[in-house]
Amino acid sequence: MTETIPVWAVVLTAVIGSGATGTFTAWILRRFEKPSALERAMRLILFLRLEEINDRQVEDGHVCPIHIKERAEQIYSAYHDLGGNGLGTAMIEDIRDAHIKPDPQ
Repeated sequence: MTETIPVWAVVLTAVIGSGATGTFTAWILRRFEKPSALERAMRLILFLRLEEINDRQVEDGHVCPIHIKERAEQIYSAYHDLGGNGLGTAMIEDIRDAHIKPDPQ
């Protein structure tokens, strides 16, 4: 006695499979796209802002106010989402490791 697979199961599998394949294909294509000039410019601006925060906390003896640390995390998150890494990641780690300086009153 042979059992047959319900038609709805075949259709559901095809729909899910094609959706997953489409999503995966779109992800792969995005990973290999050349970043636009706007994305490169924004990543550079964010990198420069991280660099500025990092330089300032080094000048201040490796202390950083908590609100600046929070801002640096937001900047790094956007920078990383645009594909930035490497030196920017090293800078955020330095900022994270800096002692907390009390916020000005």
